[in-house]
Amino acid sequence: MNIELAYQLLVCAGKRNIINEYGQEMYVAIKKISDAKLKEILPKIPKLKNSHFDFNYKFIVAYVPIYYAFKQFDETTNDADRLLWMMNEELLRKIPRYILRLIGRLSLNKSLKKKQKALQKSREEGLLDPLDFKIQVIECDEGSYFCNFVECGAYKVLKMIGEDYVFPSACRIDYLVANLSELKFERNKTIADGDDCCNNHIMGRGYTEWSPEKGFINRR
Repeated sequence: MNIELAYQLLVCAGKRNIINEYGQEMYVAIKKISDAKLKEILPKIPKLKNSHFDFNYKFIVAYVPIYYAFKQFDETTNDADRLLWMMNEELLRKIPRYILRLIGRLSLNKSLKKKQKALQKSREEGLLDPLDFKIQVIECDEGSYFCNFVECGAYKVLKMIGEDYVFPSACRIDYLVANLSELKFERNKTIADGDDCCNNHIMGRGYTEWSPEKGFINRR
């Protein structure tokens, strides 16, 4: 997966809804601006060396030109968050449900947790790429655990090049992923909202509400 492919998948997933809501002419105008913005930012985006979170990184970067384009039109500027979430939902719902459930189960896998702890140790020893995502794993008595992001690679890079306006909207998509993968997930802090970390609480199999119309005040 590269950034260009992630971008094309998102644009294709959202095309029908954008045309239905705003018309073909608006879709063409949005895509023209978005395509140009992608070409502009790609040379500025560094690669993360051997990052465990490379997939997340590339998709978040792919949001930037789309979100930027939405913000250029009176018709869509106030709907940019909603439209970005819609595109992700359309894309994810094309994935077979059993695969999404598997993703949820893998999030609880002991081997994944072991790898996360190894990443935490690498962070503490200063072995990770300075621009990488950095995590802290905290296990809870009831079997759940926190996988806290103490540094977000995508946020660091996009802030560095002045394109971080896609946050915190991009953070909210974690609730969509948790909902579709049938994973119980909670969070009330994110770095992009000005907090000291993203306190991702993984609570096992279960239900996570995906209701962007209610806003993201207490759950961030």
